[in-house]
Amino acid sequence: MGEIFINRRDAGNIPAFRFENGTARAPRYTLSMSGHDWQLALLESGTLYILDTMLVDLFAVGGGQGGVNGSADSSAKAGGNSGTTATVRRRRLDAGERYEIIIGAGGIGGPGRAETRNGGTTSMQILTHGVTTPTISAAGGAGYYDGGTWRDVVCGSGGGRALRLPQGMPYGGRDGANGGGDSGCPGSGQTTRAFGEADGQRYAQGGCGSIRGSDVIPFQPTNLTDGGGFGLVYRDIYDYLYPTDGAPNTGSGGGAGFAGSETFPTSAGNGGSGVLLIRNARR
Repeated sequence: MGEIFINRRDAGNIPAFRFENGTARAPRYTLSMSGHDWQLALLESGTLYILDTMLVDLFAVGGGQGGVNGSADSSAKAGGNSGTTATVRRRRLDAGERYEIIIGAGGIGGPGRAETRNGGTTSMQILTHGVTTPTISAAGGAGYYDGGTWRDVVCGSGGGRALRLPQGMPYGGRDGANGGGDSGCPGSGQTTRAFGEADGQRYAQGGCGSIRGSDVIPFQPTNLTDGGGFGLVYRDIYDYLYPTDGAPNTGSGGGAGFAGSETFPTSAGNGGSGVLLIRNARR
């Protein structure tokens, strides 16, 4: 079974723990240290065994929503909304405890109301005598645009959507902001930085909406640094950019797509998977 084992003697200030992913391959994770501080990022689902009692901060990001696939018309299509974020500070994890870790999957790009577009929930739950009790949970991105209104929205940052240009390029929102364009999805208004800290890494960017027209200026990569997917850019049948997925383990939304003709690609980008960060308690 794939597992990682951190021994206090080998890792200095990091308490001992074991993480299993239930497969034959090694688990996906990152572990960073700076002075007396450490941080573990769990990139996939599994079981976490606590071998030393520790006081930690937790940060979770839900899976990003997939972008909207289009139909053969000129209507704007929305990028996927990001997953939500959650922070728990100074949580005590006792030696001998066992936690179920679920990393929310990114949603699949598809029709606007398709539930398969929604991102999955990221959670950490303690397992006691077969019963799970949530420790932290962050919902995946969700919502759709209908009749001039965004409905059933769940997100950190909103996906972009622009029916007309130049009312605004439909970039995905960042750090809890609304999606760009004239009809981007409202964001949560809450920071999506790690642990809610001003200098924390940004997660959970909305995906870009798709745009079409001979005067379109392509998206600039500098606006997608938090993992949001590109929306499809269509200038003519010989000049277009495919939509892309939200980056893995960022909780970002996928880029939108649409069909300009039968020969034109229709697939929207998938949402990025979520992540769980565990670090020594800082305050």
